[in-house]
Amino acid sequence: MSVRQTFNPGINPTVLADLPGLPGGSPGSRVDQWLSSWAVGQRMAAVPAVVAAAQELAGTSPPLVPLPTVDRLPTVTSATIAEAEPWPALLNSLVAQGHSASVELADDLGRALGGTVATLVSGPVGARVARPDWPAAHWDSWSRVRRVTVGGGILSGVLGVRMVTTAAAWLSDIAAPVEVVLAHDPASLVLRGAGAGGIPGGADVGLVLDSGGTTIKRAVVSGADSQDRPAAPAPGPRHAAYDLVGILVRAAVEIAPPGDRPLGVAFALATYVDESGQPYADQLGPYAALGQIDLVPELARLLSERLCRPVTVRVRHDGESALLGARLDDPSTDAVIVLGTAVGTAVDPIGS
Repeated sequence: MSVRQTFNPGINPTVLADLPGLPGGSPGSRVDQWLSSWAVGQRMAAVPAVVAAAQELAGTSPPLVPLPTVDRLPTVTSATIAEAEPWPALLNSLVAQGHSASVELADDLGRALGGTVATLVSGPVGARVARPDWPAAHWDSWSRVRRVTVGGGILSGVLGVRMVTTAAAWLSDIAAPVEVVLAHDPASLVLRGAGAGGIPGGADVGLVLDSGGTTIKRAVVSGADSQDRPAAPAPGPRHAAYDLVGILVRAAVEIAPPGDRPLGVAFALATYVDESGQPYADQLGPYAALGQIDLVPELARLLSERLCRPVTVRVRHDGESALLGARLDDPSTDAVIVLGTAVGTAVDPIGS
């Protein structure tokens, strides 16, 4: 039986401190209103020159769906998330082209990223008041952070380079005692971290799945070799527990290599789990219902039955996986921030 978390370590509802040089309107607003995929789309929608350029770049098949701006829709809906999906990639292309309004927007997003890091590390009174669920020990963990690696699909390409360069410069300007660096291959950060520590069960061959809010990224691992496979669709909102298990099992079965030798399967989930990989009860998000069942044994049982071979399963939170992935390249990383459908994070100690 799942237990409830004592607090939510996620930074999405954390409010940005009033710091010099941040974009207009950002102090006092939530982190996810700047750095999630839907927020990027909404920020683009507020700049007519960016919208026009994005529409021209996207063409007419399919046409871009006009997005409500943040002032008209301050909270997210599942429809907004789906409609915003193509916008960050378009912003990346426009920044690569040197489109001036898009570059300015990317710099605003970069300063918001820097403001997020500075707020978390400094822990000002206003931010603490806005997060009454966070115990002092969690703020203390962030106060010791000196190096943050950032990744996620939004930061792929030149948009990520621009945002992180801007964030780093802004942090230096305000003499913040923390560095921010871009992950090697930002989009694969969680997937690589999900496989950290070896193939589950010591098997020779394994599958690694990063189950996020928009897609389920997948790879097949054999020894030191990892081969990406096409992503599968992520579940939408309001799925029952066994429907979610079926989606995860199918995503793994589709990429499993033939044979009857033992197989290890590592999942990174966009939901918080305990040390055994069991999701906590009463969470939000598309994977929330998984807290209602004994997830790891059930995944192992169903995968073994479907594949007719012994299967060992490991489940981690996607933020924990991201931190492990970052440390594969940079062991000095103290925390990670991952920009995707939501803003994921983990801070050392991993279990915090």
